[in-house]
Amino acid sequence: MNMLTQKQGQRISRRRCERGFSVIEMVIVVAIVAVISTFALIGVEAARAGQRRVNSARMLSSYLEKARVDSVRRRAENTVANPLATVTIVDANSYSVFLDFNGNGTPIARTFTLEPGVAFMAEDIAAVISFDWRGRTGNDRRLEVFNADHPNDNKYMTRIAVSSFGDVTVNRDNATPNINVNTTEFASPTPTP
Repeated sequence: MNMLTQKQGQRISRRRCERGFSVIEMVIVVAIVAVISTFALIGVEAARAGQRRVNSARMLSSYLEKARVDSVRRRAENTVANPLATVTIVDANSYSVFLDFNGNGTPIARTFTLEPGVAFMAEDIAAVISFDWRGRTGNDRRLEVFNADHPNDNKYMTRIAVSSFGDVTVNRDNATPNINVNTTEFASPTPTP
């Protein structure tokens, strides 16, 4: 019996030497994890907002390209029987596309909305981009989409440029060629701010 009591005493003395975490240590660890998680969440939200803006710009540019191809395919004229394919900025968050979606030769209009938190610049509202039978627009046009949380910050803006030749480009610093109409030679591209 004495031996059993001695073993129990050794276990008890070992347990006294073992020590866990204190409440203060646990609170400090939880606070550090909370701060790091907050910064990570902010970074993820900013990345998602940027991705929504880029997706909206790419979708708009793809419909601009489809409108161009549709006008060329149908040999569109500016007549009631064979209208030009157009893209119209309806308001700050939506645009209308008028083209032959069904492939039956009759163009129809469909309205598309930008992703949440993305908007057009105020000066782009009511802009109409029409493509003739050669796929040309007649003038250069630049549209800008931005994250609504940062309307005046160029870091949160994506530009879509449509040249008079109908070329559509999407990126932050679009360059359009300078054209001498007398010689039809291209000069080096000039970035547009």
